Amino acid sequence: MDNYYNTLNIAEHLLQNKIRICGTIRANRLPKCLKTKPLKLKKGESIFKRKGDILLQIWKDKREVRMISTIHKFEMVECTGKYKTIQKPKCIADYN
Repeated sequence: MDNYYNTLNIAEHLLQNKIRICGTIRANRLPKCLKTKPLKLKKGESIFKRKGDILLQIWKDKREVRMISTIHKFEMVECTGKYKTIQKPKCIADYN
C-alpha cells in the first residue's frame, strides 16, 4: 500500500476483515511513541513497535524509511545490491 492511504486505524480495520497489508506510512501518521524528536538513528539501525499483529518500523538508510505491516515480524535479511550486501528489514525487502 502507498503511504497516502496508510494509517494505524485503516490497518486495524482491514485486519479485522482478514486483509493483511504492507506499505510505507507518513511520519505524521505514526503514533506518538515513534514521533519523538530527535530520532537519531545511524545508518542501518532500526526501531519498531507492535500493536497486536500490526508492526510499525523505522529503518535508517540514506533517509528514514517508515513501514506498517500486518504480514511481517521484526526480522532483518541480507540484500545484495550492485556493490555490497546490506542488512535491511524483511518488510522493506518484500515491499521493494
